[in-house]
Amino acid sequence: MKLLMLLLFLAGIIINIAPVYAHCPLCTAATGAAVAVTRLYGIDDMIIGSLIGAFIISTALWFNNVLLKRNHRKAYLPMQQHIISLASFLLTAVSFYIGGLFNSPVSAYLVGVDKLFLGLLFGTFLTLFGFELHQIIRKKHGKNHLPMQAIWIVMALIIIFNAAIFLMAYFRVI
Repeated sequence: MKLLMLLLFLAGIIINIAPVYAHCPLCTAATGAAVAVTRLYGIDDMIIGSLIGAFIISTALWFNNVLLKRNHRKAYLPMQQHIISLASFLLTAVSFYIGGLFNSPVSAYLVGVDKLFLGLLFGTFLTLFGFELHQIIRKKHGKNHLPMQAIWIVMALIIIFNAAIFLMAYFRVI
């Protein structure tokens, strides 16, 4: 009987565990590994950097939405979305710097700035611009024109940017 009570107690604890939304170093390590692999294959650092920058901001905006839902659509902090986005970007950039992905012997530079860092900046700004463009279109027309319109806009911007970078790298413009 004691064993049954213990098992029921443990099952109750496991069932009632709340989901955890954490920013872990594992994501940064996996992204760092992706950068290392893409460098081995010769993919330009600006391309992978733009994808990582888009991922950083998308994750930050998702986390902000989770916090808003938990607090009945009210922010916990003033400028909460901006703080979360900036913190996510800085934490990733600092982790990359400490991990040696910026300014390493295999890093490529454009106008004296690490191309991976430039890619992070461009990916971040393109993603923010894409989400703002989505909000403008939605506000002007009162609806989305496509299902998941924000995602399509951001993906189109990132694909166009990466295609341009690929072509410039292919023809040795950058």
